[in-house]
Amino acid sequence: IWLDADILKISISRPYQDSLITTVSNDQNMIEKLCDEDSIKSFRDNILISKFVVNKESSAKVLRVNTPVHIAGQVVGTFQIDLIFENIENRITDEIVRTVLFTILMMAITIVLMYIFLRSVIVKPIFKINDGVVSIVKDKLDYKIEIKSKDEIGQLASSFNKMTADLKEYKLKIEGYSKNLEKKVEVRTKELVDSKKRIEKQNTQLKKLDVLKSAFLNTTSHELRTPMTTIKGYVQMLLKQGLGELTEEQKKSLDIILRNANRLDGLIEDILDVSRLESGTMKFIPKKIDIKTLIDETVESLYPYAGFKEITIHTDVEEGVPQPFIDKERIKQVIMNLVNNAIKFSPNGSIVNLKVKKDKEDVLFEVQDFGRGIPKNKQDKVFETFYQVDSGMDRKFGGTGLGLAISRGIVIAHSGRIWVESKEGEGSNFKFTVPFEPIKDLEEQFGRLDIFSKKSEEKQGGIN
Repeated sequence: IWLDADILKISISRPYQDSLITTVSNDQNMIEKLCDEDSIKSFRDNILISKFVVNKESSAKVLRVNTPVHIAGQVVGTFQIDLIFENIENRITDEIVRTVLFTILMMAITIVLMYIFLRSVIVKPIFKINDGVVSIVKDKLDYKIEIKSKDEIGQLASSFNKMTADLKEYKLKIEGYSKNLEKKVEVRTKELVDSKKRIEKQNTQLKKLDVLKSAFLNTTSHELRTPMTTIKGYVQMLLKQGLGELTEEQKKSLDIILRNANRLDGLIEDILDVSRLESGTMKFIPKKIDIKTLIDETVESLYPYAGFKEITIHTDVEEGVPQPFIDKERIKQVIMNLVNNAIKFSPNGSIVNLKVKKDKEDVLFEVQDFGRGIPKNKQDKVFETFYQVDSGMDRKFGGTGLGLAISRGIVIAHSGRIWVESKEGEGSNFKFTVPFEPIKDLEEQFGRLDIFSKKSEEKQGGIN
């Protein structure tokens, strides 16, 4: 039992006899007065008495307990205990304060120890891993994290070290590939340079050949034209019987000669036109033209050829179409080329439509036939020089493949566009446009154009 003299006071008394008082209190006066009524009553009645009293001297609240003392079955005295509450409360308060302070101290020590532990076990390894990441960013792949723990941090460090080793290995492989690629690029570059030189040399040779070809065609065409004119003149004179009477067989033979001479003369004229277009020396005489008059004159000259195949040429000129500023003979040549082709590739007894209408700032011409049509993959190529859609079949119709190329050159020279819309088995619809407004310095601009190149096609609007 823990006894405190300021809290617990004990007295033992034998009423009506000499009192034997034993106490652990420091208050001697209190000891001499302990034998009070409650002690006598407890002794006399052999009962336990407990109650709250107020100490007369200290005015302190006290729990007093009186209990009989038995020896050999007889009551020989009483036992009294006083518990002073004020001292208990003070002691409890002191104990609480000491406990709280001790707890705070222990918590502080624990936090410090935990910080030291966490820093060594978690924070420091994380700093090492961060240093490793910085090293990788700086391309230092030899960095290795020294962490020997078996926990998650240790596993992370191990994985990081493996990743670094793999990166180093991949880097070496990539450097090897890069060196090999550089060698291959160097070889290919040298080959390209050599190829470029060869192509430039071949291009120069082609240009020279093209110049020679143009000169040859131009010279040959002019040289052929002179005797052809003479041949045609004498044949016409013979047909008129200016040199004597002719039999029917002789007339038929001369008609065949004249027809083929005209065909050859047309071929010569086409070659000369191509040569003029390529060299930029074709002459243009633009002036305001009445469209209906142009169409009527053109169709009238084509009636004999159309009548040979019993083909009807249907014209449709929109009312109020403005008069464009163009070279009448050259545009007439374009229309005749397109209508001639339409007649050539149309079945006997069919129709060819020739339409003219206003299209924004241009005049739109359309020549439509209902013949065999043109495959889609060949529609752009039909405007190239000497190109024919199907050489084997075209031979039976004749032609040189120059008409559409010449037409394209004339239209582009007028700042227009030309194209074809066609479906196989349904026929073709050739279209071209020329602007209303006059073209300034037409011949000068025409001379600067490369009529048969794609660049001039794009510059002028091109084939749709």
